[in-house]
Amino acid sequence: MSNKVKYIVIGVFVVLLLVGWAVAAKLEGKEVGSPCEANRGLCNGEGADCLFPKGGAGYCSVSCKAAADCPKGWSCAKVSVDTYSGKTGEKTKTGSTQMCIRP
Repeated sequence: MSNKVKYIVIGVFVVLLLVGWAVAAKLEGKEVGSPCEANRGLCNGEGADCLFPKGGAGYCSVSCKAAADCPKGWSCAKVSVDTYSGKTGEKTKTGSTQMCIRP
């Protein structure tokens, strides 16, 4: 087998792996508004994350700049974001971002 054929076979294999990974991630991900838990399952969408309102269950949301970026009836609001150290688990920073908030 020539080097050219080997590279083509390797390239096709890599593309198939990437396509499989993308399909699996999409199937595993949850849509906006779906229930979610921290570090369990992924939420689909741009800047997606699991939000936890005070006294409520977690739900999937996405980042936004205006209410038009959110599902109908939802609002776009600033939410607090905490960053934790992977080594120690201690909070290292607190910031904010805008996310879609359900009604």
